[in-house]
Amino acid sequence: MGTDELSRSALTPTTRFLERLAQCPQDKEPFVLLTTGSFCPIHKQHVNMQREARGFLENNFPAFVVTSYLSPSSDTYVERKLFKGMRHEFHLTFEERALLCQLATSDDGDIEVDRWEGSQPKFIDFETVTLHLQTYLNELSVQHGLRPVRVCLSVGVDMLKCGLHLEPLPYSLVVVHRAGFPLEQFGIQNVPTELEMWRRQLFFAPTEEVDEVSSSLIHRMLTEGRPEFVKALVHEKVGVWIQQRWKTAKGFRKSKECKMQ
Repeated sequence: MGTDELSRSALTPTTRFLERLAQCPQDKEPFVLLTTGSFCPIHKQHVNMQREARGFLENNFPAFVVTSYLSPSSDTYVERKLFKGMRHEFHLTFEERALLCQLATSDDGDIEVDRWEGSQPKFIDFETVTLHLQTYLNELSVQHGLRPVRVCLSVGVDMLKCGLHLEPLPYSLVVVHRAGFPLEQFGIQNVPTELEMWRRQLFFAPTEEVDEVSSSLIHRMLTEGRPEFVKALVHEKVGVWIQQRWKTAKGFRKSKECKMQ
């Protein structure tokens, strides 16, 4: 095993992955869900999107979701993003964001935190993160005499607004969107049939459970002096952590502490 594999094994939890993959029915295709992002901080919709994607795949296709990963971005990316918007006080380090992801999924045995992306010294785009994870997991599967898996990147419809190219894709993609959302504004005139989705490995998962939640909304609630409203937007344990930090530091980070590297 090379140095990269050794470092990855310490950063990507795979015990559940291997146990669940061994249980995959022969008539099902094994999938692993992945969501990348800043998670600064993580909120309920990040977790709900993973659950909705899982339910959509397993209820409509011969798919078996082995496990799901949340992959927080590196500090380099998050610092640049927050400085661009002059929101220094909302900066959370990678270790803090990873901790909050763990708290947000502490009562969900289906979702784990992958620390590989955020531990890298420079920014890595989501396509590279997805393919790297797929290669690593499939090499691990072979070593244990198990079947290869498809890593499926799970995104919200806002990623389409950022210019996400839908195909051709070297991995699977599921777009979770509100039922009735006008996808044609992104050039999608007709949502593919289930058969076509399976063939292209490009899935559109409509849901009624998409709330108007974002990290920016949490930032605004804190700025306006309404930290109590944050509780409804995040996991209970995350809410407690945020309120304690905001109360004691008047911000996640002082501006002078958040310098570009």
